[in-house]
Amino acid sequence: MVDTSFRGNLSDMYVFRQSEPIDIGKSCEILGREYRQTLQELADFEYIYKSGNRIKIVKRKKIKNLI
Repeated sequence: MVDTSFRGNLSDMYVFRQSEPIDIGKSCEILGREYRQTLQELADFEYIYKSGNRIKIVKRKKIKNLI
């Protein structure tokens, strides 16, 4: 996680999968405890976006192999 003086001044936040308990706890303080399992289940390139009171879970899209 980012230092609290910086985090407190953000208008938007992107939260990616976290593995350290302290980081998961801080993220849940910001997002809400109901997002704990969702946060831990995020795959690579998936994230939770928060802007004000709006929270959106962004899952990765399938990309076709162009070669």
